[in-house]
Amino acid sequence: MITREDFRRPKTILGVTALDASADAIAVGGRDITFVCVSGNIWVNPTTTAVANTTAFLLSAGQAIDWNVDGNLSIISDVTGVTYEYILY
Repeated sequence: MITREDFRRPKTILGVTALDASADAIAVGGRDITFVCVSGNIWVNPTTTAVANTTAFLLSAGQAIDWNVDGNLSIISDVTGVTYEYILY
């Protein structure tokens, strides 16, 4: 028996982008997303608007997360100068 591993095909790529201290929404729409915190701290929430506290998931510089999100992925930072990037599949 021969098996083959197939990779997901990227549909949208966003390179390193700045984030400020106001919430932004990434329209994922039921697809998979790989989200990377390039620098600083970013709080992410796939169910409601992200707030920089314990109601969101914290990613620090260099960390990434893979998720399937029904609607929007909400992101926020507590300072300016933070950057992120992502791939939508």
